[in-house]
Amino acid sequence: MIFYYFIRLLIKFSIELFFDEVEVHREEYIPKEGPLIIAANHPSSIMDALVVGVKTPRKIHYIGHSGLFSNSLKSKFLFAMGIIPVYRREDNPGNTETNTDMFRAAYRILEEGKCIGIFPEGTSQTDRKVLKLKTGTARIALGAEKQNDFNLGLTIIPLGLYFTARHRFRSKVLLNFGKPIPISEFKEIYEEDEYEGVHRLTDRISDELVKLTVNVKKNELDDFVVDLEKIYKATLIDDLVEEDPLQSKSDIFKDMYLTQQLADAVTYYMEKSPDDVNALMKDVKNYRFKIDKLQLHDSQLRSDLKKANISRRSWKIMFWSVIGFPIWVAGALTNYIPYKLAEYIGNKVGYDETKTSSALMIGGGIGFLLYYSLETYLVYLFYRPLIALSFLVSLPFLGFASLAYVKKLRYRWRMWNFSITLLTNKHIVKKLKLERRSIIRRLDQFKEDYLKVINQSG
Repeated sequence: MIFYYFIRLLIKFSIELFFDEVEVHREEYIPKEGPLIIAANHPSSIMDALVVGVKTPRKIHYIGHSGLFSNSLKSKFLFAMGIIPVYRREDNPGNTETNTDMFRAAYRILEEGKCIGIFPEGTSQTDRKVLKLKTGTARIALGAEKQNDFNLGLTIIPLGLYFTARHRFRSKVLLNFGKPIPISEFKEIYEEDEYEGVHRLTDRISDELVKLTVNVKKNELDDFVVDLEKIYKATLIDDLVEEDPLQSKSDIFKDMYLTQQLADAVTYYMEKSPDDVNALMKDVKNYRFKIDKLQLHDSQLRSDLKKANISRRSWKIMFWSVIGFPIWVAGALTNYIPYKLAEYIGNKVGYDETKTSSALMIGGGIGFLLYYSLETYLVYLFYRPLIALSFLVSLPFLGFASLAYVKKLRYRWRMWNFSITLLTNKHIVKKLKLERRSIIRRLDQFKEDYLKVINQSG
């Protein structure tokens, strides 16, 4: 137990450093006690389990595929952390009978009033959509209830995981919990036909997960949705009226919800008016190509054109470059090597794109721990212990300050570049703004028509 909480504390500390924000939405849906299954989508491999494990109030026993238990050392660690291996048919064609032990272990955990975490898709994947779910979650839930004459009081809570940028340091994560699914609702159909009961519950879980995260049904539309996020999401946020329920939500929830609506609308119009959507896709792609070639950002073209003040912006760049340079040097000297080491480990170990963020965090944790220890030891050799301790405490703050400096400087360079472009190629910028307005007008019309359909069907 002590080992579990020690590891949990280390993981929590690493996640707080790696991500800028991890928000839990509707945590009140999680019962404080009693048998519970948390069923989540699986966009980022091991990182999903780590984030959910430290950001929910219950201790979670995960169901993990047997490939994780590849050697005795890993197996001992995973068993100590409460992980239960499942032998998937595609991984172990001749060993699925071992899953009898998995079901028994799962039933025992639920009968003790504990919590199990499952990713019903069965595998992590980069596409922003909910895959066809495996039936294991429903089989465990209904099997446990049947074994206890449906008096267990088991609940399934669906969880949508949303990463703003899965592989980027200091990005954001949303844990979007849905309403609990009482297993008692499926008692009658399961007792009549176990196969039908399992598939009904599986379909219900799938439907709930789709509601809780971004679901781009067709892979070929994902790039188009990404472009629309960059071009149109800010407009959608600006259009929110004060009494809109979404207005009171957090920025990351708005980000997820609006992306979700864009994806649903694109899917709808691709089926209804494919020619119109393909024409819009072509124009958006062409517009994005032009602004990328000029090294501009769409946000710069949203505002009204004004006379560029090259001199003022040049002086600002010079001023902030000089003022922040010592901080950047200190941060780079004390943090650059482990930062690059984390990137290296992430690229080497993260052989699967869904595993990159986990590799970055773990590699970064190891790299920063070793490098910080070495730096602090060297300071300790030449100075007093109190100075060495103060130096150790300052290291992460220097790293964050250095990153903030680089980010701010890049922004000012972009604005300066925009001023130069506006001064030397004003006609091109005006033409791009006209293209953007045309795209926005068409998107506005699509939005109005789509909202009418949604309101009528609702």
